[in-house]
Amino acid sequence: MTHTGPCVVLNVDDDAANLYAKSRILKRAGYEVIEAGTGTEALRLVREMRPQLVLLDVKLPDITGLEVCQRIKEDPLTSHIMVLQISASHVTAPDRVLGLERGADSYLTEPVENTELLATVQALLRLYKREQENRQLLVQLREADRQKDDFLATLAHELRNPLHPIRGAVELLCLNQTRDRDFQLSCDVIDQQVNHLARLIDDLLD
Repeated sequence: MTHTGPCVVLNVDDDAANLYAKSRILKRAGYEVIEAGTGTEALRLVREMRPQLVLLDVKLPDITGLEVCQRIKEDPLTSHIMVLQISASHVTAPDRVLGLERGADSYLTEPVENTELLATVQALLRLYKREQENRQLLVQLREADRQKDDFLATLAHELRNPLHPIRGAVELLCLNQTRDRDFQLSCDVIDQQVNHLARLIDDLLD
């Protein structure tokens, strides 16, 4: 799903006050914000809305934010979505390491300054944009490679086809029992050059 308007951020938090506060900051910065209060709802919105970034609380009432993040990153259809893990309770270095190991692109602990939150969001969205451009470039390169293969297949067919009747005609001429030395020499030259041309075509296409 390609968004042509403002960047879409999915804000996931089961605490209504925290959810409101973060959504307000993001909306003021010009982002389109969608919200979820559970991990299950977050996964549904990720599949349906395909946001560019998920702001994901670690502690959720059904499944943890770590599990939600891992599922997002394991799905080929959503693995490119940026995930910013955030927590007020899991704030130690091992917690942050675990969050990053489970697939988070960044990890913040609360309380977090508004400026830091927005700077992190902006950095992740810049990374998302670059990766999107790289994916589009890869698609274009694959298409160009496919077109090249099609062209070479057509070229091989068009170049090799005329050689067969020429070679056949030369073989028929060479069966002629004439004693004319120049005629036989001409047949030999044509035969040699046809074989040489066939080898050049093979080398070119290889």
